[in-house]
Amino acid sequence: MPRLRRPLRNAGLVVLLATAVVGTIASFGIAGAVSDPDIALEEARSLRLPPVVNDRSTDLASLHDGNALDVEFIDQRFAEATDHLQSVRFLIVPGYLTDFLIVPQSIGLMDQFGGQIAALRDAGFDVAVVDIDSEATVAQSSEVLRAAVAADERPVCLISHSKGGLDTLDFLIHAGPETREKFVCWVALQAPFAGSPIADGVASQDLLRWPSEVALELFGDDGQSLHDHRMDVRGAYLDENAEEIAEIVA
Repeated sequence: MPRLRRPLRNAGLVVLLATAVVGTIASFGIAGAVSDPDIALEEARSLRLPPVVNDRSTDLASLHDGNALDVEFIDQRFAEATDHLQSVRFLIVPGYLTDFLIVPQSIGLMDQFGGQIAALRDAGFDVAVVDIDSEATVAQSSEVLRAAVAADERPVCLISHSKGGLDTLDFLIHAGPETREKFVCWVALQAPFAGSPIADGVASQDLLRWPSEVALELFGDDGQSLHDHRMDVRGAYLDENAEEIAEIVA
């Protein structure tokens, strides 16, 4: 079914871009959503997060030579790990609204993870993109991810982007010990663990919330996925699952 919905999404995207609704969202909604970014950031930073057990920020900084990565140093530093990772499956978990990017990517207007996937495969790694409905709810996507991980007994490294990080976290929270033991790494890129100020702005204004929910539902998705990004929803989620999250990051 997701494959049937995606062509509809792409056709609908062209229509939506030509409507006054999208024009309103573009000109008014985003500005209203981030009208006071300092307040939004302060609210996000005030959320109680689990303690970081192994902060390797200093080690990661040492991998840079000026403003660029020191490739030769990295190859030497990770030579042993590279051999170990040859037996690992790399699964990429896409971010929010990724399905709407299929047409722009197909005609070369943008490239999401294409370079990274090619580089990993050239290095001999097994890489796949999880066939996830990126506009589904976090709970729904978590189930898809569970099935993808269970489909193979090999150890797994997940690389998630944006909402894919929320999907992955929810999957790991509800996964049993045996499933968690399959994971050798998880790389979360730009995950809104504390929520998104833009989602707050859109969800708080009827003029924006209603067309957003309708558009998502129209193309077979779930309007709740917008609310899954709200800062109050994410804050409550972090509090409710603090113990499990601490175990995951330990």
